[in-house]
Amino acid sequence: MSQEEEMVLSTLQVLFGSKIVDYLIIVFTGGDVLEEDGMTLQEYLGGNLPDFLKRVLILCGQRVILFDNKTKDEEKKRKQVHELLKLIDQVREQNHNIPYTDEMYYKMKEENDRH
Repeated sequence: MSQEEEMVLSTLQVLFGSKIVDYLIIVFTGGDVLEEDGMTLQEYLGGNLPDFLKRVLILCGQRVILFDNKTKDEEKKRKQVHELLKLIDQVREQNHNIPYTDEMYYKMKEENDRH
């Protein structure tokens, strides 16, 4: 992971507030490469990951999905999109169907400024 990629989470939290992690889904690409190497996403994530990535996965509740870059298999593409939509529904449920809004951000910013 590059330093720029590590800065993404910090930047998101600065821009949108710390509550943004409740709405994050981590999307990995290159699923076809992992498959060629005979590895699953779970095996990859169980390996020697950078500390930053471990923290992000914990913060977002392990909500991850893997997409292939090169597959021509339409069924596989549909399945991957379906899995993403299920994760989105899960995020909505966990957040009581309340979308992240500017209003939430400004409210949290006010509270942080008071402290």
